[in-house]
Amino acid sequence: MINETYEGCNYMKPKNPDLFCQLMIDCENGDIKNIKKHITCKEDTKQKLMWLSIKGGNCYVPEQSLLSIASRYGNIEIMKYLISLGTDVDDLDEYACTPLHFACLKRKENNKENIEAVKILLEAGADPNKVSYKKFYRIYGINTNKMSGTGETPLHNAAIMGNLEIVKYLLENGAKPSLFIKNNSGRTPIDYVNIYEDDEKTEDQKKIVEMLSAEKK
Repeated sequence: MINETYEGCNYMKPKNPDLFCQLMIDCENGDIKNIKKHITCKEDTKQKLMWLSIKGGNCYVPEQSLLSIASRYGNIEIMKYLISLGTDVDDLDEYACTPLHFACLKRKENNKENIEAVKILLEAGADPNKVSYKKFYRIYGINTNKMSGTGETPLHNAAIMGNLEIVKYLLENGAKPSLFIKNNSGRTPIDYVNIYEDDEKTEDQKKIVEMLSAEKK
């Protein structure tokens, strides 16, 4: 665990890092009781740890917000509570991923909670076309032009996971421009599906290709 801040960071250092560590785990496991007890206002939602890795167990992205963790694991009640406090729905972790990026990073078998998570975030004003890039202040200082991030959008993540329902919902709710955005590897969302031969694609992946190809025309 590293409990620090730096010039240009977008978070507050927790006063009790051990407690906050537990709150991160609670957001993964869906334990809202502890969240409500210790996170009671918008300022509380700005807390983050620079780094947290628990040996043999939970592992989180550096500077990941509580909302991003809850969104990743589809814990809807916690998401709604944090949003009701005014948390930033487009908060960036160190790699410039938002809660919506994480909500989209689920396979179909986990779909029930995560399509709901995607809907909640978009209804709360999350940017469906957010590209994961930001100035890498932690390593290079406040005046840097160096960037952190993969260059991917939420649609990239949904396509990577082959989640047709989330791809469809994103396209219906403003994600069209991200079809033309290439990530750091030069790939658009459709490229991630087309890495498979046609006879290797699932039916959902084939439908995703058709859907994204139609959007490109």
